Amino acid sequence: MPKRRRTVDDECAELLQRAANSLGIRSNRNLRIYLGSLTQRLKELDYALEELNSCLRATTESTGEGLSRQEKRDFYSSCLWAFAYSLFDILAHVVNVVHPIVSDESKVSFLGAVNGYNFVPAKAKTSGSLPRGLTARLHKIANRQYFKRLRTYRQCCLHRRAVCVEETVTTTTRSLPYADTTSGEDPRVKTVLCDDPNDMKPRFTKVRDLERESETIRNTVREDVADALRLV
Repeated sequence: MPKRRRTVDDECAELLQRAANSLGIRSNRNLRIYLGSLTQRLKELDYALEELNSCLRATTESTGEGLSRQEKRDFYSSCLWAFAYSLFDILAHVVNVVHPIVSDESKVSFLGAVNGYNFVPAKAKTSGSLPRGLTARLHKIANRQYFKRLRTYRQCCLHRRAVCVEETVTTTTRSLPYADTTSGEDPRVKTVLCDDPNDMKPRFTKVRDLERESETIRNTVREDVADALRLV
């Protein structure tokens, strides 16, 4: 039987045990808060993905007032990009509790940790440093292609506009002798992401499916966060 991959919850519990005797009361409390925030954000990420997939698979508009199906699709995809990326910033806070480098909490960030907080003023830093293995892991995550795409999606949807997607609706029909009331028409919606969210004239040559991309990011974020926690 293959060995079960350890989850973020597993690694959070292990980290709390490891830190119990090495950190002070205040640091242990802060660590528990950030780890709780990490696991809660994962639940929110899962919920955003569930709602997004529901929008993508729907072929008709819901009745009543409120957001249209397309508006809900854009809303939940924006939530997904923002929540997925924020997991790495929360991870940076976890790391900073165990290996304090930045004394000013407002200056803690994932990319800051990746770059050794080189751009943080000296007065906001301590003399601490990250373990070499953990630093290498953070660099590896930051250089992965999915993370670079996620960073672009998040930057676009939070600070500019919704990430552009293109929908194609197709209807499959069957010859009359084979069609019945349930299979005569089968409308399907295919939703693809633009090649580059920064492009004001979006192209769709890469045909990157929104549902598949969203699930890939959710799953890979979970794996990378768990792997990083193991090294904290």
